[in-house]
Amino acid sequence: MSFTSSMKSNEGAIEVLARKRESLRQERERIVAIQLARAQAEERIRKEAIAEIRSSCAEMLNLKARVDETNAQLIADLDRMISRAKEFRETPSAAEMNLHHLQRNFLQQTEIIRRQARQEALEREQDRINHAQSQLRSPALQSGLSQDLTPQQADSIGQSFENAISSLHNPHIAATLLLLSQKRNAPEQDRAGGYRPMLQGGTMLAHGA
Repeated sequence: MSFTSSMKSNEGAIEVLARKRESLRQERERIVAIQLARAQAEERIRKEAIAEIRSSCAEMLNLKARVDETNAQLIADLDRMISRAKEFRETPSAAEMNLHHLQRNFLQQTEIIRRQARQEALEREQDRINHAQSQLRSPALQSGLSQDLTPQQADSIGQSFENAISSLHNPHIAATLLLLSQKRNAPEQDRAGGYRPMLQGGTMLAHGA
């Protein structure tokens, strides 16, 4: 009877070990699947960020072309005004007044276009940041991380993602963001061109928002 009991006990232990081994195998497969999904999400976010930056650069080039075209038109207006002044033999004072008026109009139009370009660049940058952060906070990715990582490790990985995206910033757009974020607390009437801040916390990625 003692031998039979010992055999049954060993068989039970073997079955327990087999179940544990199968459980560990399934757990390893689940961890590998989560890690693969995390890597794919990171790669997708990186590619989307690069595509957004390229698109922003193309739009900035289009804005520059518009500014150049406007400048050319204003210069042509100046030339026509000078020619008309000579043709009608205007007095020097009248010609100077016309030139001064055109110069002031030229500067005003150029400043308006520059403000529009800065505002559009800021809006595109904010949309790209919001999109990237929404990807980082997707429920599927967060649930996968929380099953295998401590909160500190999950935060560290999230910060790494944000730092990677932050490193892709266009330096000109980043400079614009910094300049505009410094003005976000200025009185409404002091903000150039009726600017209203698009960011509530400055440059969001820099602070890991």
